[in-house]
Amino acid sequence: MDTQPSKGLVEIHNLTEKLTINKFRKILFYPMVNLIRETIDYTRSYEAGLDAWLRLLKFAEQNKLSLSEKERNEYFKTLYLSILHSLDCLDRWEEYLDVWEKIFSNTNISYTFSYSPPKSKEQINTGYYDDIEKYLISEAKTRHCVHFLYYQSNRKKIIERKLARKRAGGKIGNLLHARQEDLAKEEIKIRYERMLNKAQFVDHVELLIKKARHGS
Repeated sequence: MDTQPSKGLVEIHNLTEKLTINKFRKILFYPMVNLIRETIDYTRSYEAGLDAWLRLLKFAEQNKLSLSEKERNEYFKTLYLSILHSLDCLDRWEEYLDVWEKIFSNTNISYTFSYSPPKSKEQINTGYYDDIEKYLISEAKTRHCVHFLYYQSNRKKIIERKLARKRAGGKIGNLLHARQEDLAKEEIKIRYERMLNKAQFVDHVELLIKKARHGS
């Protein structure tokens, strides 16, 4: 088997080389970050993706004083969720759960929700997620702040079940994600080029919108 990395994998890795604050912001700003995530999933470049997200996280931690509080919350949330998604797709379940707990224990990034009586926390907790009480950061009469991982807790529960099945000696083949190695090298190239074309199209549309707004 050819062990040379695909062009897409190389490009994803190079994306995080020679980072500056402006480049960092551009990578994590919509729609760029969505295109990157979609490219990683479409080409199954999960290892390269994980490496890229970890590089970006390291940069964010080293340069957090150059970011506003709003930027820090949004960027770290995006990076943490992207890292968890990569570990999920790589089926590294033990590591996923370990990273999850570290993020949960060491961060307080939240969503704020407003609600009015008679709506209650019991009604919000549908059973699809973990118990919301564990994730409450603060609450008042008409709103509550919930740790951002609460709305990913359904995925955590699925991974806990997968890991339990693995440890019990059950069959897990049907629980694993498809691998990049299952794709022909030419197919990976085609998929990457499709995403590159999509990114170029998005850039073109954004440029047209900017021109229209400025009347040029």
